Amino acid sequence: MRNIERILAAILVFIFSLHLLSVLGFYFDTLFEKMIFIVLEIIVLSLLGFVYSYNKEHHMKKRSVITIHKIIFMIYLISLTDVLFLSSDLHRDATLLAEYSHMNTIPFHTINLYITGYQNGTVTLNTLLLNVLGNFVLFMPLAYFVPFFFKNMRKWYIFLMMMISLTLVIEIIQINLGIGSADIDDIILNVAGAMSFFIISQFTFSKPIYRILGRE
Repeated sequence: MRNIERILAAILVFIFSLHLLSVLGFYFDTLFEKMIFIVLEIIVLSLLGFVYSYNKEHHMKKRSVITIHKIIFMIYLISLTDVLFLSSDLHRDATLLAEYSHMNTIPFHTINLYITGYQNGTVTLNTLLLNVLGNFVLFMPLAYFVPFFFKNMRKWYIFLMMMISLTLVIEIIQINLGIGSADIDDIILNVAGAMSFFIISQFTFSKPIYRILGRE
């Protein structure tokens, strides 16, 4: 069992190191690379939690795993801030979306523009995936970390209201700062992605992790 712990810890350190390099801007600076690090870290943290539950002296290690959760959550928030306000990853293509200026209140209009643009050959597959799938996965890690640290967020309707409020505020900030466009499709994709991962995690690995790490 100790060998498994060491292997998982080594994997986590390796992934964490690559993630840190991406945050510092050395390598792996695309949205998908940033998000895949978070997902991999969540998986390894979950496995470590299960392994530690079989260790008689795991009470000390539980605190270490919780501390690692906090560190990774902070790195995710830094990465999220970079993507939303500093990076050009999810900034809209002004030429493609000029028809609705900097605001879209029609559900699925922007998504349809990207799909139609891809079919017409004016939008690349990478751009389509980045703006549609990218917005879908962007807030998924919140569905794991927020309920982990805040018990009241484990109720789906409270988490849903939090996500809607959060994405609304982000859209308002982006358009006021002139770094993005207020788009109902962003909110739909962000919330749908977070809620999808919330449901999956709450019905699979999250509750056992809460119990093992004393977060019930």
